[in-house]
Amino acid sequence: MHKVVSATTNTRTKIFFENIHRKRSEKGIILKIIFSEARRKSYKNMSIFPNTIPKYLGFGSPSTINIYRDTTILLTMSPIPATIRITDKNITASYKKYFERMWKMAKK
Repeated sequence: MHKVVSATTNTRTKIFFENIHRKRSEKGIILKIIFSEARRKSYKNMSIFPNTIPKYLGFGSPSTINIYRDTTILLTMSPIPATIRITDKNITASYKKYFERMWKMAKK
């Protein structure tokens, strides 16, 4: 199994995300992801997963925003991760707009 560098040191959390990315890439689901410039080197480990398109910003956060269909998942990557799942079309549309603006600002 390939190892992915993540913002957490929790082994169970790392394995969880490795499995998610492996399954996602096997299903052909494309992931657009924005990392901080500080994580550019760690992306090389994630590039083992096909269908992953990274971009980079000069800043970052230990929190992530995951958007899928009408669902938004807010996730904090702390030693014990915490999540909030929001299933609402309007809220998710708002987060999609936010992501699209950040995507335009980010660099390849």
